[in-house]
Amino acid sequence: MSMSTIKIILKKYSMPILAGICIGTTYIPFFPWALTFCLVPLWFFWFQQKASLKTLFIGSWLTQFILNLIGFHWVAHTAIEFGGFPAPIGYIILILFASIAHLYYPIAAVLWGWAQKRWSLPMKLLMIPLIFALCESFYPTIFFWHLGYPWLWIKMPIIGLAEWIGFYGINLITLFINLSILIFVISRKKRALIGAFAIVAVANLLGMWIQSRYLDGGKDLNVLVVQGNIGNSVKLEQDKGPQYHNIILNTFKNLTEQGLQKNASKGKVTDLIIWPETAFPSLINGGDGKVYMLQRSLQNMVRTWQVPLMTGAYQDENDHRDVFNSLVMIDKNGNVQKSYHKTMLLAFGEYFPGANILPQLLEWFPMVSNFGRGSGPTVLPLDINDHQVNVGAQICYESLFDDFSKSVYKQGASFIVNVTNDSWFGKDFEPYQHLYMTLARAIEFRIPLIRSTNTGISTAISAKGTIAEFSPMHTEWAGTFSIKYQIGRYPTLYSYYAGLWPWILAVICALVTIGGFVVKPRDP
Repeated sequence: MSMSTIKIILKKYSMPILAGICIGTTYIPFFPWALTFCLVPLWFFWFQQKASLKTLFIGSWLTQFILNLIGFHWVAHTAIEFGGFPAPIGYIILILFASIAHLYYPIAAVLWGWAQKRWSLPMKLLMIPLIFALCESFYPTIFFWHLGYPWLWIKMPIIGLAEWIGFYGINLITLFINLSILIFVISRKKRALIGAFAIVAVANLLGMWIQSRYLDGGKDLNVLVVQGNIGNSVKLEQDKGPQYHNIILNTFKNLTEQGLQKNASKGKVTDLIIWPETAFPSLINGGDGKVYMLQRSLQNMVRTWQVPLMTGAYQDENDHRDVFNSLVMIDKNGNVQKSYHKTMLLAFGEYFPGANILPQLLEWFPMVSNFGRGSGPTVLPLDINDHQVNVGAQICYESLFDDFSKSVYKQGASFIVNVTNDSWFGKDFEPYQHLYMTLARAIEFRIPLIRSTNTGISTAISAKGTIAEFSPMHTEWAGTFSIKYQIGRYPTLYSYYAGLWPWILAVICALVTIGGFVVKPRDP
């Protein structure tokens, strides 16, 4: 390909390339400098190329490819560290991920480009964010990120609206702010620019009012969160041999006892201890299941501490045919009360897609785990003094899905515990992205959330949305978070329809389309 050809291509697709850079450098952990206009170059390109569906597809594909390379470059590190693939394969996986992770960009472009020929200009403009959001909400993805979360990252008052519309609703507001800027670029009419500022101002003032009405109240809970900073356990096993189990357990034991002693010296009662995902490096079985020596050691520790423990661990059922990534509740007497098996497994890390049809895949890629899938969202009982509360159990990226949190909320959870192991994902990007996508659930349902991680970031967020201090990254640490929870709660508006945004958008798009045929508005 000659330099002149490359220059022509770059010129033709300059707007989509600019959009990809703007979007990629706006998402967490970047400061969201282009949040209100990052989609404008792409949508302006749609208007310029609306007659060519092929050009629309290629340009929009470039946008999503570039933003994926910038914002989610850590996928290569994960494939190498978590999946066990060689480095060259890890980077090939990143390229494949960047190629298809957000294909709803070109899908939305082609759908709009095909349909816009039948619409007046106001309809064309209105349907841009609606079709984009519709495709975004239905497109299957591992990490369902969107432009609602950066508002939480910079702690803007608009986040209070999540109680009514969820963070995806805040994402929709962001899309319409971008639309207003697009209208200004196309028409040069100042009222469109004023409209964008008005949306931002009204949304933040309304969010501030909602936040001011909410007061944390109820009962106090002191939770000791332990961060073991255990790296790749496979490598640890190779280095230390069979003793790696004891090394991990002793690390968590020592950190826990340090935290308990620190709380006791301050006259603070510890109500619950939380260890992160897969912190216990072996099987924990309850009931009539076989109890191994390491489990007996753990149960004896808890009896000595006389404090309930929630820990990530492995469990097996069906005579070892299924091994689960689980969150286990152990009461202060060392008894296994109840467990939750992870339901939403991570593709290529916890299961291999298609292995149930082609079992040979597990033989070809032995580095990929093959966990059993849990039966669904579950609450775990916790005895605190004179009463019992329900704890909403989440493991890792299950927190990214609002309908999952809605399920444990509906089951009566007084607070949510999310246990995570982000050691596989690098240090700078994914831990912050995952963190804020998790914390968002607390505001949507007005329920406290405690996050316990292996290598950071461990923290807590109140029902009002106040975020506690962060644990240090990649450091052994134990810290106590004091939260307030309520047994009887008033449901938030969003708790009634969380998870339904795709269908709501489908109805809205249908109604707007029908209205466009019935009413013929004047072009602005």
